[in-house]
Amino acid sequence: MKATLLFIMIFATMQFVQGQDCEDTEFKDYFARIVYWNDTAINEQKLYFPDSTLRIEYVRLAGDKRLRKDYFAEGRIKLSVETYQVYAIDSGYTEDLRTGELHLVVDSGYRDIFDGKYIEYHEPFYSKKDIPSTIGQFTNGMMTGKWQTEEGALGHLVTGTFNELGQLDGEYVEYYADIPTGKSKIKWKGQYGIVQVDLDIYDHAIPKHLNKKVERSERVGTWVRYNKDGIPIHTITYNWNK
Repeated sequence: MKATLLFIMIFATMQFVQGQDCEDTEFKDYFARIVYWNDTAINEQKLYFPDSTLRIEYVRLAGDKRLRKDYFAEGRIKLSVETYQVYAIDSGYTEDLRTGELHLVVDSGYRDIFDGKYIEYHEPFYSKKDIPSTIGQFTNGMMTGKWQTEEGALGHLVTGTFNELGQLDGEYVEYYADIPTGKSKIKWKGQYGIVQVDLDIYDHAIPKHLNKKVERSERVGTWVRYNKDGIPIHTITYNWNK
């Protein structure tokens, strides 16, 4: 379904920022390693590109919160988000392609945890103005509440609702981008919900394949596709209680 693919692409992109070092501030771990600023004496902090243009800045808010702003190399704002910081230890595996052996890799450091309103902007070539491309809310590093992607004056392309665990759980709507009129009309409308599914999981500690029931976000109920005149042209109904 195009709607789902588009939404996955959008939010996979957003999930990239917190998972990267400062050197590559694009947008699941919801962490981003940065210079340690969790000091009551630090009022603001700035990082720069090699040509000395501003890349990231932090400004103190109330308590231990900071407002983080990232910028494009051209000087225009790229994103803004409220954040706090924790010391975190991450682990993962790398595979030796010659032997197939897995090696544990451990990394640690002070990380940003996004916690507040998030706004991401279109690249400078899109418009002379700073136009939001994505708007939403983080709660302790999780995408929560209503999120939307915007195509400037063309209106919302996708809106979705996330629960407290950062899962799609609620109404989902995809819109047509009507360039001539600048108005958006609904293309797909449906609901996401948390369902139990059977997964075949490989446990490296045993090692063995295990069948486990897990809860995850899936399309539920009836989804409807509309044409640009608002007439339903396609419906799909999901039933996970088989």
